[in-house]
Amino acid sequence: MLQTIIKKSQAKKIESSYTSINFADAFTKVKNKSVEQFAHFKETYKETMEQKLHIMQKIDGISIWKINSKLNRLAVRGISNEVLKKGIITIPLPAKQSIEPISSLQKTFIEKTIDELEGFENLRLSHFYNYKPTYIEKKTLTEITRWIEIEISDL
Repeated sequence: MLQTIIKKSQAKKIESSYTSINFADAFTKVKNKSVEQFAHFKETYKETMEQKLHIMQKIDGISIWKINSKLNRLAVRGISNEVLKKGIITIPLPAKQSIEPISSLQKTFIEKTIDELEGFENLRLSHFYNYKPTYIEKKTLTEITRWIEIEISDL
């Protein structure tokens, strides 16, 4: 039915004193614009879902979502003067039940993932300092205690 409307409208042209309008051209322009808008919406939605899935994952038992929320809270509340004097923000992580430490490749992956979080970006934008996350483990008899230290330095 749509194709018959287009064929009929292609045959008809309305001429006015200002311009001549072809209904088929106008209809295809509107259709193309809506298709482009839908494609843009689809890409944006896909990127948003990928970011949410990325945040919800766990790396070696570390909840990325919890770290992101802690960083967002820190960005909103601000950094105290004591922490600025120390130059280090410490975020405790759950203890690791195995006694084996992680490899340097896993350590750099965790640090890179934390550096790319939305909360970390919010922290950078709200407080103008250089931040560098460092993953640290300390071995005890039964478990490995771990935390993230974020070094603060002036720009």
